[in-house]
Amino acid sequence: MAADKQHAHQLIEQLDASQVPAAISMLESLLDPVARAIANAPVDDEPESAEESQAVAKSKAWFKEHGGKGIPHEEILADFGLTPDDLDSAFALIEGHPGFLPPGFRMKGGPPAR
Repeated sequence: MAADKQHAHQLIEQLDASQVPAAISMLESLLDPVARAIANAPVDDEPESAEESQAVAKSKAWFKEHGGKGIPHEEILADFGLTPDDLDSAFALIEGHPGFLPPGFRMKGGPPAR
């Protein structure tokens, strides 16, 4: 095992700087049990039911009627009386409690300043 780790270190040292982020991402995914479970999950080869086919057709028609665009996130939040700042504040609170989010998780742009 020590020889394998040494070999991995040698390979990492040979990477071009532009390749390092991809290697980091790959190594992190190997260490993440959820990512590993997803990667090892069987392919969903179950046939689509008639109900699912109808739902897909309905959603495609809806998108076509709306110019291929979905509903803006801000509009969905407003339906619940929330703003993007409310959501950022909630995530900032959750980030302070271990176990709620994966290690290293950050909202886009990071949590609001405290």
